Amino acid sequence: MKKFFAAFCLSLLMFGVSHAEKVYDPQHTMLALNMAIVSINRILTTKDRVVLEWEYDNIINRLAFGNIESDTEMLELHNALMDFINGKQLRQEDSQRLKESYARRQREAYYRSMSKGFENFRAPENDSLGGWLGGITISAVSSIGMSSYGYDAEKERIHREIEGGLWQLQREEIEACHELQKKLLNSSWRLLRQYRLPDEYRLTEANLAKFFKAMDTPDASDRLKMLKMIERDFRVYPPYWFYRARTAFDLGDDKESGYCFGKFNEVWRPVLRKDCYKVEAAEYQISGIIKRGELSEEARDEIRGLAET
Repeated sequence: MKKFFAAFCLSLLMFGVSHAEKVYDPQHTMLALNMAIVSINRILTTKDRVVLEWEYDNIINRLAFGNIESDTEMLELHNALMDFINGKQLRQEDSQRLKESYARRQREAYYRSMSKGFENFRAPENDSLGGWLGGITISAVSSIGMSSYGYDAEKERIHREIEGGLWQLQREEIEACHELQKKLLNSSWRLLRQYRLPDEYRLTEANLAKFFKAMDTPDASDRLKMLKMIERDFRVYPPYWFYRARTAFDLGDDKESGYCFGKFNEVWRPVLRKDCYKVEAAEYQISGIIKRGELSEEARDEIRGLAET
């Protein structure tokens, strides 16, 4: 009888663990939804075919649907996005040339920024740590996407390279994007109610305007102040914490940078198959650990964990 009771308790425990593993985290849906909101907003505010293509490459084409609940709303929304984008992208030759040029400039800027953290680091002989750092650096550089956040600095040059003003979306294309935005709003309301998520988690045109204004501010100190002011509206949106952390990092504010990268890790969810933010965040965090000085075994373990990102 005792054996039966023990086996029964064990089966209940295993059932509980199995059941717990199947509980879905609605933040996956919330993040995928906000990414779509940001993408459509960016396309509408810039009216730029280059931005449309970059948003497609970075967000829509990378969604990891296996990690997102297969809601009819999300599937229909994704199909609507694909239908809208189809036929509106740049010519293949323009697209490839611009991607290569922009990615090269982004990599150069990334190396300049990261050199601040690694310039004094020398791994001891026969120490595998140097290999891990080299590996994650290569991974980070190869994952740097065509971010539309840094596009304004390159916009005039890029537009000159595209003949005939073909970078500009036409009126009927913009109208179609407005219709898509309406569909997205309806989907947002239904999904928020379904998962009982607070409406303030949903990004809006008004707070996105503040975010992009901050991102376009060249002075890092001013940018950081502006980003702090909109924290409440973006507290569950990982890219917000990434850019705030990176701004603090560039200013040499290690405390603020560490705090923001911690918040990034807290709200991040694996909704993209290849997330350049996650890889770059790990690189910056490793750099911050090295900047603190002597590497304890605990610090080395932390670096190993980040290098496996």
